[in-house]
Amino acid sequence: TGGGDFDSFAQREAARQLEAFRFLREQLDSLLAQDHPNLEVVAVDDASADGTPAILEGYAARDPRVRVFRNAANLGFRRNFQEAIGRCRGDFIAPC
Repeated sequence: TGGGDFDSFAQREAARQLEAFRFLREQLDSLLAQDHPNLEVVAVDDASADGTPAILEGYAARDPRVRVFRNAANLGFRRNFQEAIGRCRGDFIAPC
C-alpha cells in the first residue's frame, strides 16, 4: 500500500471522529433519559485531542451514573472497546 492509502484512511478516521464528537452530547442525553434503575454509562476516551474529555467529565460531574476513564495513549477501536467492557459493573451490557 502506498501513502495515498494511509492518507485516505487518516481522512476517513478524522471524519468519523468528528461525527462522533458532534453527536456526543445528544448520545449521552439519550442514554441518561433512560429510566432503568441500574443504568451505568461507561465512557473510555481513547486519548482524544478534541473536546471529548471535557464533555464526558462534565456529564460525570452532573450525573453519578456516568463513569469516565481516559487512556494515556490511543489503544485503537478494539482495545478501547475491550477496556470499556472490562470497566462495566453490571450483569447486562448494551454497547452503543
